[in-house]
Amino acid sequence: MDFLEVVQGRRSIRRFKPNPLPRKDIEEIIRIATLAPSASNRQMWRFIAISNKDVLLRMRAVVEQAIEDMTRIPELARERPKILGFKSFSVFMADAPMVIAVCGEPYRSSTDELRLLHGLPVEPGRAWARPDIQSISAAVQNLTLAAYYKGYGTVWMTSPLIAASELEKILRIREPWRLVTLVPIGIPDERPGMRSRKPVEEVLQFIE
Repeated sequence: MDFLEVVQGRRSIRRFKPNPLPRKDIEEIIRIATLAPSASNRQMWRFIAISNKDVLLRMRAVVEQAIEDMTRIPELARERPKILGFKSFSVFMADAPMVIAVCGEPYRSSTDELRLLHGLPVEPGRAWARPDIQSISAAVQNLTLAAYYKGYGTVWMTSPLIAASELEKILRIREPWRLVTLVPIGIPDERPGMRSRKPVEEVLQFIE
């Protein structure tokens, strides 16, 4: 496949065959992920490849519990059916043969560091830019494309982070590292079509 075929062919996969994944394939996929650009070349990412079924089931259990706990918040009582509807979209990762947990460490831009060093406030807009999250996201994008190129399916998940603290305990993720996203990976057991995209003229502006 050429580059365009990879980008256009990638799909979010939520059903996987049980086949185990060769370690060398995962190592190569992560190598390609780490070729992504990062702020100041800090490469503020780490990857945990989880295939242990007991660990995956524990991860699912804490996410399910967090969703159940959310339904018990009095202010959200009327939203219980909607909240419970999130469950199936938040725990299917445990059915994948492997889940890659992507971790990141905090990062401040050089200008933010200088401002803080001299007791000046960090501009909200600049802080919200989150160069650490942008860098990690670039690596995850590389990961999903590399996986597709090698014949695997993935899906980029953030909904399980409703139980982020509990997941970090299970995976032994310690400060300053934080869990950023989960990426189930495996041989696809479904063939979803391409979802619609906004036309270029709707999302592109030229200033000439």
